[in-house]
Amino acid sequence: MAAIHTYSVHSETAQALQGLAGGFRLPEHNGVPVDRTGESDVTDALNAWLGAGIANGDPMFLPAGTYRTSDEIIAAGRMDDTLLLLGAGTRRSVIAPRRNTHNGLRVRIPGSRAKGRVQGIGVASTAPLPDTPNGCAAYVVDGTPLLVLADLDAIGFDIGFDFVNNCFNCAGYNLATPRFDSTNCGLNLREGVQSGSDLHFYNTSFGGRCHAVAIAGRGGGYHFFGGQWGANDAGRPRGDGFGVIQLGYDYASQSELGGLGPILFSGLAIEGPKNCWMIRSFDEVVATFNQFSFLASARSAQCLGLLKMTSAQNSVLTFSGCNIGRSFFARDKVVEIEGDWASFMLSEGAWHCAHGTLLADVPQGQMWLPSLARHMLGWGSEYAFGIGQSSTGEKTPMVHIGGGAIRYSHGRLQGSTDGQTWSDLGRQQP
Repeated sequence: MAAIHTYSVHSETAQALQGLAGGFRLPEHNGVPVDRTGESDVTDALNAWLGAGIANGDPMFLPAGTYRTSDEIIAAGRMDDTLLLLGAGTRRSVIAPRRNTHNGLRVRIPGSRAKGRVQGIGVASTAPLPDTPNGCAAYVVDGTPLLVLADLDAIGFDIGFDFVNNCFNCAGYNLATPRFDSTNCGLNLREGVQSGSDLHFYNTSFGGRCHAVAIAGRGGGYHFFGGQWGANDAGRPRGDGFGVIQLGYDYASQSELGGLGPILFSGLAIEGPKNCWMIRSFDEVVATFNQFSFLASARSAQCLGLLKMTSAQNSVLTFSGCNIGRSFFARDKVVEIEGDWASFMLSEGAWHCAHGTLLADVPQGQMWLPSLARHMLGWGSEYAFGIGQSSTGEKTPMVHIGGGAIRYSHGRLQGSTDGQTWSDLGRQQP
């Protein structure tokens, strides 16, 4: 590695990092330190620095500063190269593209043993967000498996984080699109295996004008643990076709693509969505929501509801130990299932609903179940569920059988056609 003769302009921390095994490459181009003031365009310099560092196998440190760019920054390598790129923090080491009509930072290292890491860097453009999708992302992981993204912020792009060309077994920690208007779509997972499978995300904070997370059809193997998500700034109503979590619908092409799964959501919270659904699905889905909080807290531009599914078909949804906090929903039912649901299954554990939750201005009590939110209008063909759907109401399990339900209560088998009045069907024999 070529000697660096500019230690005087770097912090003691950077100098200390220089002494770690292999040495950290501080950014310079042709022997000249890369401008960190944001005054000059450093696109070519950063690309050259990254290329040389990856080729040499050097870990690289991007010191605090603003790095003005006019085109995509590419961290590319050969088969099974390793990338270690660290910044001083998302608000200190900032790549600042002049436009958002190109990607911010792309990592492209093929192979099955790459195992790289990008951490502590912000990508932020001040250009206005596009009103229609342009497919440009702050961070793009391109055909790079086993990559760890950690402590990264994405601001000012159509998409915050995008995975393309099969990035299997990647993981993201503390990724953020910090505000509703930071991006249009916080995380984009593409059709089929284009994004890859066995993707894991931990403690993410995704906000978007359209969606926090969009997952296209014909894929799966996605796991989300912890974090807070939201969508839709109040000034831009989106409506019935939009959800904080968008399933079975490709964000980039704005087209429905079919079913997907399995997906695991665990320990997350959706907070303050406006003018949209919390979960919006367009085809069959296999997904589990475990210890999930649904907080539709906005008093104005209210959340439309918890879940809407079009063509549920063979979907299997499981809600376990979920919570609905102090919330305001715009409609009188928060779960809507449309189209073909002949084999649809919705399994529910107990839900806690805080006092103060309003469903179309009607207060809800302590225990409440989404599939029974239609209780205000009774059951009818509009709300029919497939045979075999099970749920729990008033602490008594029941099984839906199309236009009605059966339950076992106090030693008797009972049936109901409206979910409210029950008649005995028989007594259990001793």
